[in-house]
Amino acid sequence: MSGAYLAFDLGAESGRAILGRLQGGSLALDEIRPSGEGFGPRLPYNGPHDFTGPNVISRAAVALAAQPLSKVLGPIELDPLTVVDDSDYLTLIENQPNVPEPIRKGLRALY
Repeated sequence: MSGAYLAFDLGAESGRAILGRLQGGSLALDEIRPSGEGFGPRLPYNGPHDFTGPNVISRAAVALAAQPLSKVLGPIELDPLTVVDDSDYLTLIENQPNVPEPIRKGLRALY
């Protein structure tokens, strides 16, 4: 048996997807959409406190270490919500090369 198999864990809160492949007689599992939950065994390698696999960090620990978005992101200028509120709208449309020429040149006359 060879190839790759995609499995969806519909019972998980995160709806995780796992890709499984057979490699040299072993099953390799790749988490397609990270969920923060481990799905592989963590077995003792060289004593009771030496486990295989990555170190697992709880979501609570990550949340405590994370900076607030207000410190990571700065303010940005948002586009107006409607054409009426945007005084530059027609100029922006006229300067777009992917808009067909009849629309670029004729749209202003409709307003």
